[in-house]
Amino acid sequence: MSDSYIIKMPQLSDTMTEGTLVSWEKNIGDFIERGTVVATVETDKAIMDVEVFREGYLSGPLSEVDSVVPVGEPIAYLVAEAGQVVDSTRSHTPTAPMVAATPALRSEPHGTAKAKTHIPAMPHGATPAPRPRSGKATPYARQLAGAHGIDLNSIIGTGADGLIVAADVLNTDVQKTATKRIYQVPGAGRPMDSMEKAVAHNMEYSLSMPLFRATVNVDPRNLISASKANGFSLTVTLAKAAGLAIQQHPKVNWVYQHEDRVLERDQVDIGLAVETEGMGLVVPVLRDVLNKDMSTLTTAWKDLVSRARNRRLRPDEYSNPTFTISNMGMMGVALFDAIPVPGTSAIFAISTVGSEGMPVTMTADHRIVNGADAVKFLNTFKNLVEQPESWLSGGSTAVPASGDKAMSGIPQGDW
Repeated sequence: MSDSYIIKMPQLSDTMTEGTLVSWEKNIGDFIERGTVVATVETDKAIMDVEVFREGYLSGPLSEVDSVVPVGEPIAYLVAEAGQVVDSTRSHTPTAPMVAATPALRSEPHGTAKAKTHIPAMPHGATPAPRPRSGKATPYARQLAGAHGIDLNSIIGTGADGLIVAADVLNTDVQKTATKRIYQVPGAGRPMDSMEKAVAHNMEYSLSMPLFRATVNVDPRNLISASKANGFSLTVTLAKAAGLAIQQHPKVNWVYQHEDRVLERDQVDIGLAVETEGMGLVVPVLRDVLNKDMSTLTTAWKDLVSRARNRRLRPDEYSNPTFTISNMGMMGVALFDAIPVPGTSAIFAISTVGSEGMPVTMTADHRIVNGADAVKFLNTFKNLVEQPESWLSGGSTAVPASGDKAMSGIPQGDW
């Protein structure tokens, strides 16, 4: 790389000492023209596009997305020939101040950056806006536009060849746009606490998914009896049944990623909604449900619930489920549906047992799960619940369900 040009972390202000690599707008090996935006970086106060004013092929080592890079350190390189491209990435950790670049690498002042004004926080999982008619918009610009309801066709791009970059979106009147979309209720409201804000924002962003719903009635009497006989929480046995159903229908465990990608996850981590005093709704997560026995899961669940109600959960214990269950069966709710949390593609809403069984409603992201997938998954779950002797470890004293015996409205016991 004797003829390489260093692309450095740019300095946005006199006080900026480091920046976070938000996204790469170009890939290793792409030919970069003058004025091209290659990356987006962020400080605690602003976001900026990194433009390069020379030509060459983008080469590694590239800084990883979400890595924190000191100002002036390399985040990528440009090389003159395609054959010189290095296909690799590197992570950054706090180090001593960077020494001067070696003579073999020639560089210019830190990468040019367009500074923006302070903006609202980027919603996690915001759906990107459709590509403009010109077809020219960076991925991050599309995500910003989608998050704030901005039509990219109304924006004139300032990037190379009219490319719409994040700065162009941020320079629009975001507040005016948002006001048009939100009904302003008269009166002085109080600020939301952190839990209220998290729930409100997650639900708002979840509704940007194209959702559909399907419901089956399940006879849970065998599962209730077997759970009691073995000392297992009914909530945990329902989670285990859902995990086994996911094992047969793994698409339910996948999730949509922006820029038309799908994350195919193998480990099943099930979030279970819990109402807490003074903390609102919390979703502790049972990790790796498929590879743990019922006794281990029950012990883990009792511990999670106890600490959730005392506000003692660690962030990793209520974050990033791959599937979620909201169970109101013990509350007398005849029928309801729930909204998938960000980062998942589906959720169960379990209602109270009625004359026709226990309604289980699945809400799913249609980008990942189609109608046939949902029906097959629901029927597999139904069969597992109604025939627990085939999978519930520790034996079962369940009595086969009788069509002549009426189902009780609200099952008693440890949910």
